[in-house]
Amino acid sequence: MVSFCKKFFLLIFLCFVVVPACGMQTGSENTDPDVESYVLHQLVQPSLVSGAETLDLSDYRLQSIEGLKDEDEKYLSSVKKLALKGNGFKEFPEGLSKLFSSVEVLYLPYNGLESLPDDFGSCMPLRRLILGGENKEFLRGSIQDGRLHISRENIPGNKLQELPELLCRGKAMLEYLDVRGNNIKRLYPELQKNPSNRFSLWWNMPNLQCVDFSDNDLKTLPADFFKRSPNLRVLLLSGNKLTKLSNLTRVRKLQHVDVSNNQLTEIPYMGKMTSLRELIVHHNKLNTAPKGVERLPFLDLIDVSDNQLSSEELAKIKPFDPKCVVKPESEMVSVVESNWLTRFGMIVTKHLGVK
Repeated sequence: MVSFCKKFFLLIFLCFVVVPACGMQTGSENTDPDVESYVLHQLVQPSLVSGAETLDLSDYRLQSIEGLKDEDEKYLSSVKKLALKGNGFKEFPEGLSKLFSSVEVLYLPYNGLESLPDDFGSCMPLRRLILGGENKEFLRGSIQDGRLHISRENIPGNKLQELPELLCRGKAMLEYLDVRGNNIKRLYPELQKNPSNRFSLWWNMPNLQCVDFSDNDLKTLPADFFKRSPNLRVLLLSGNKLTKLSNLTRVRKLQHVDVSNNQLTEIPYMGKMTSLRELIVHHNKLNTAPKGVERLPFLDLIDVSDNQLSSEELAKIKPFDPKCVVKPESEMVSVVESNWLTRFGMIVTKHLGVK
């Protein structure tokens, strides 16, 4: 309730004070940098003076964070959780990594980002990084002819094509990475950027427990991916173009695997993944049943619906626990279950105990 009131009064302030001060004409979206800096300062200072560890600057349509570079800087070292969702940054805010040098949780979805700085992840001790999110709409207030007008404005989702080198090399000891709904085609740089192109030198995520690469353009995972991420417990790869999964069984701690909506024709032998609880292979091209599920004592759910499995192949799926739910056919999904953010949070809470 406090957060809602804060944003409501800020909207009124922007409409009746900031907009006239900026001399905005009808339809103009330019903001005076000095006025924006003042607003940003007013938002930030009360929280930081009190030593708050969480700073939420979401959905304020900020163009930059330049207003934080002077008098607020001395307070920023206390912030460990920073939310900048839905501001529409076209580029990663300059100086953010150095200003917020203690941030462990960074929330940056719905900003239209196409790239991140090469040194991203080297200045912040990141444990959780959220960069996902599809396009969405929000309500925008403006002054036209002396009247308050509310209009709908589209906020583009992030469109990252690759991840920064220092982030992938484990300089930031990530435990939770969400890049859903971007344009990532590979988990390593293009050949011309790194002639050796050795994934084992590029990707080092020993602490990574949960990763969401859903709704990207991945066609394959490097053979060493699971070797270099030995502590994975939640793996979300839905909505890509994967045709096979190599070395999946290397990760013995995996509890939840979602590879739905891909182009998989088979699933590797699962018998050694003894921690697995949920396997979702919905909407692929499987023509053979997953093998080894009868050796998985904790398996609660296996979804093989909307594949090319014959009744004979389906009969081969015999889980260790007779209470395990086997879904051979598609079912209607509720609104709550289909909301990716809600579902992702539920999965993480269930398997990692993180809220």
